[in-house]
Amino acid sequence: MTRAGDSVVQGWRTAIDHRLVNPDDGLFTSQYARWTRQNKRNRTGRYRFVLAAALDTRTLVDGLYVVEVAASDVSGNTTVMRFPIRAANRTARF
Repeated sequence: MTRAGDSVVQGWRTAIDHRLVNPDDGLFTSQYARWTRQNKRNRTGRYRFVLAAALDTRTLVDGLYVVEVAASDVSGNTTVMRFPIRAANRTARF
């Protein structure tokens, strides 16, 4: 995650790596996000992963950030996406 000016707030980390081991069935809901479905005959799979279940924005200064996510497979296919987020932790005034 980076902040304006490309200062790194949190470095790269591997959220999930299934290259060598398939996940335990009991871990399914902790690793796969809602609306995940497996490949089936005549239906492609849709895999959604939980990347950061507990991001505490109170540790961030209010402002704009960019979360960068990279995905790759054993065939060498890779893609990188960047998602802007805004931290707004100031106390609401009524």
